[in-house]
Amino acid sequence: IGGNNTISGNIEDVPITIITLYVSGSNTISGNLNNLDSACAFTILRVLGNNTITGDIAYLPSTLLTLDLRGANTVYGDLNDLVSTLQSIYLLGDNAIADYNPPSGGKTWYSLANSNAEFNFQPGSAGGLSSAEVDELIIDLDNSTPTSRATMRTIYITGNNAPRTSASDAAVQSLLTKKIIVETN
Repeated sequence: IGGNNTISGNIEDVPITIITLYVSGSNTISGNLNNLDSACAFTILRVLGNNTITGDIAYLPSTLLTLDLRGANTVYGDLNDLVSTLQSIYLLGDNAIADYNPPSGGKTWYSLANSNAEFNFQPGSAGGLSSAEVDELIIDLDNSTPTSRATMRTIYITGNNAPRTSASDAAVQSLLTKKIIVETN
């Protein structure tokens, strides 16, 4: 759904069999991620423009590969609640993603090594990520990338975050040898 459409309605009313939802333009899709049917099979969820999606990212389906929410959305949650198979992440606009609190052993981003998709982490709540959380995120990304890639790619960690520290230096160097550049704000 793109262009100057006047599509309206709630995201939770999209049929559970839809695997790609791409809404852009002058649409007014709204709704709460918390109300998604547990059987949803989205692999791509891209909502751009003047939409008002709310809810917690913990309620996104486990099938999700691409999450792209931009505009006047008010999505909350913890980066740790994102599914580990996610390949592309864009959370831009009025999002308020909570601090990164990985479980014991860290978060595993399985598709990072082989994917050409872009990762753009942009937390927005409570002033963004602390330095320790930025370091932990970089370390977890490195731990999830076992081998070198064929081409260089960039992972972006943006938003109102504290700077990374020397605690993630080894992970940054390791990612560089795997042909991955990490850009922080």
